[in-house]
Amino acid sequence: MDANNGLYPLAFSIVESECNKSWIWFLRQVNELLPVVTNRHNLCIISYRHAGLVRGCREIQWLMDRDVSRWSLTNDGGFRYGVMTTIAAESFNGVLKRARELPIQALIMAIYYNIISMFMTPLEFITTEEQQNNDFFPPCVHNSVKRFEEEARRMPEPIRLNMHEFQVADMSSKSYRDNILDGRRCKCSCGKPLLYHLPCSHVVCCLAMLRRSHFDYVSPYYTRTNYKLSYSGEFHHIPNKEEWGENNPNTSMIPLLPPNYRRRSGRPRTNRYRNTMDEAPPRSNRVCRACHLAEHNRATCPTRFGHRN
Repeated sequence: MDANNGLYPLAFSIVESECNKSWIWFLRQVNELLPVVTNRHNLCIISYRHAGLVRGCREIQWLMDRDVSRWSLTNDGGFRYGVMTTIAAESFNGVLKRARELPIQALIMAIYYNIISMFMTPLEFITTEEQQNNDFFPPCVHNSVKRFEEEARRMPEPIRLNMHEFQVADMSSKSYRDNILDGRRCKCSCGKPLLYHLPCSHVVCCLAMLRRSHFDYVSPYYTRTNYKLSYSGEFHHIPNKEEWGENNPNTSMIPLLPPNYRRRSGRPRTNRYRNTMDEAPPRSNRVCRACHLAEHNRATCPTRFGHRN
């Protein structure tokens, strides 16, 4: 997920199916090809616990020494930034639903250009916002902080216990303990600053008492600079087939063979991938050949019965 809570694809590959062998191969490639995974100690993998993925986490060397147990939201240490499920990935599956029945080359092209569109949309938004406001946050973060601001306005004035610690009561008279630390860090007994990396309404209430901006306590991952840096990479035109590398096992250039197709029982259920050839031609304005009027034909023409409407 990016800073605006949008889906951010890192890589895609073509495998036979969601079998154990494919999952194990995928986990090895993730570790070898993505340095951010290898160098990050506090790594959190959120999945729907597919049997092949669970088995791969127990067999892959770089995952054997990690905790693969199911975490609760209150004990994850904020490593998942409040993300609970993998349902966001289904939106990308929905985009590619009609393209799955295409030939392999057309399928890769569809994935490639859909990813380009996913990158260009936030990049155009960032460019527009920079021209209007040089210091902004993604809309998802901005709306969350604004919601905490409205909740903080309804709270009574916090009690300052010392230079850094405060006691805040919300509208339900429930008390919370807040710490405003150095280096633009904050803590709250509600746990939201740790989970979402954003100042909660209790922290906002304390910062208002200190005449400080609560936007300074938003995680650096949500800033404009890092949000733009996520989409700073450039895509280029795919070269023609004549420019592709030749088969060379020494450089990992191997021919792409068709997968072992296993026909399932019953009639296949597919959605036709429509193109311009499937569009119906525009209907012509047909008229009756007897009276040359529209909305009927010669068989139902009123003039055949000696009168006209």
